[in-house]
Amino acid sequence: FHDLGDLHDARVMWVSWGEGEFRLVVDNLNSSFMDGVEPSPEYPGYVARPATVVFEGVKDVAGHVHHETSYISALSVERLRDCYHVNIVGTASWMFALDCASVCLEPAGEPASVGAHYAQLKA
Repeated sequence: FHDLGDLHDARVMWVSWGEGEFRLVVDNLNSSFMDGVEPSPEYPGYVARPATVVFEGVKDVAGHVHHETSYISALSVERLRDCYHVNIVGTASWMFALDCASVCLEPAGEPASVGAHYAQLKA
């Protein structure tokens, strides 16, 4: 992620976690070298690359999310002896820190969700 400018200014589209997995969907892996999703004259040749960053085997998650979670300030991944230590710092004072077994990229996409409606609830 260092070579990608630590994903600085990438817009967070979705965050989801569960079953030992943390997913972060961003609008552009190359955002640090572009003006939003438009090419920057300072860094020719970059194109928008939406993606899902998948952290698997997640443990020891700490952090907080603000209702205005939107852009990443920096995302760093450090290789430790038996895992990766990840820090994600965002604008509007949100952050996550976690340890995981692996990190990979997938195409961008909304996480699956389930909605339920109840006609009547009983205690």
